Amino acid sequence: LLASRNPQQTSLRVPSECGSVVSVTEGLTDSDVLVLAVPAGAHPNLPLEIMKNKIIIDVSNRPSSESFHQHNNIGESLQALLPNSHVVKAFNTLSAYALFRGIQQGTTAVPYCGNDDVAKCEVARMIRRLGFTSEDHGSIEQAKQIENIPFSFFTKWRLPVIIAITILTFFWILMFVRKRLCPLVDSGGDWTATSPEKLILQQTQHTLALTALTLLTLCYTPGVLVSYIQLHRGSRFCRLPNWMENWLKSRKELGVIALMTAAVHAVGAIADAATEHKDGDWRIYSYFICGIYSLGLMLVLGITSLPSVGAAMSWREFSFVQRYGGWWALVFAIMHVIFYKWDHLTMNLFKFVVIPHQIHLVLTLPLLTLLLKLLLLLLWLRNKCLKHGANVEESVAKDLPV
Repeated sequence: LLASRNPQQTSLRVPSECGSVVSVTEGLTDSDVLVLAVPAGAHPNLPLEIMKNKIIIDVSNRPSSESFHQHNNIGESLQALLPNSHVVKAFNTLSAYALFRGIQQGTTAVPYCGNDDVAKCEVARMIRRLGFTSEDHGSIEQAKQIENIPFSFFTKWRLPVIIAITILTFFWILMFVRKRLCPLVDSGGDWTATSPEKLILQQTQHTLALTALTLLTLCYTPGVLVSYIQLHRGSRFCRLPNWMENWLKSRKELGVIALMTAAVHAVGAIADAATEHKDGDWRIYSYFICGIYSLGLMLVLGITSLPSVGAAMSWREFSFVQRYGGWWALVFAIMHVIFYKWDHLTMNLFKFVVIPHQIHLVLTLPLLTLLLKLLLLLLWLRNKCLKHGANVEESVAKDLPV
């Protein structure tokens, strides 16, 4: 049943297969499950007496002008208005676009919450019949969290974006000082705004390269550090610090940003090479081929990170691509930088004591991460220690009272 204040006019717009249109009073009286699709401000004006002893599905959201801390818990307030009914918060996270698509809804999770288990089971069955995945969030007190979901804005991307912008700004300032100010200090010359295209193209694409390598390294550094923490504690099952957990959760976003910056760097490098002739030798060709391999592997990692692609892969396949493909992408990226700046790495450039060369800085973390990873591969006691820790925990768990 579809209840409307003007059933005759509404029936002209609603197809017959969608159900019959009745008045609000008739719809409330003849239904055991009510989907309350009205604004939260209209809840006190509803015929509350007719809505007793029914399952109420609240789909309303807070006004967009209110912040998370300003608005009240709509689901909890509705439950207070209807103490004899069972209010369940659900379906408020679904957009009209998601409902219109219809065919590809299987992986969409619909959160719901309520105080009555029977009412929640009925709503969960309704969610599954519609082709979605039900997700129980507990009691009606959690409705405020569900009501905030439609207004979330890239919450998982905030920290990775801040990290990427910080790294990009650091390397841009570093290269500006190294390329523009330090030579003038060394020669005693005056500042001139010559060759502005080097700032626009060359320095920008070099900065993107340094940023991409650093971000790619940050995707694999925490895994190595966690392995050493597990070795130190002698067990895989140990609590990690909050900053480490946040770092681990941000690896996917850091990798996607690294892929984007690496792709922009590749285009900029092609444009830069087209405008500046360089004598080709084996290092130049190795520099290009390693960069191509690294970018290609990063593209594979980015594609397999898509939910639709990852869902079609087994865990062993996904783990193989992300683990070995990622490490080889990092190795090729390091070789890409080494081949390009081999002369700067071998000659003595320590006359700039205060500001080191950007190549030395950008290679420090990747090489250190690779070294720690190689040490883990060489430590044959690693698995033995971790298995011993797991066995100890299992034996302790057996002695604990049930």
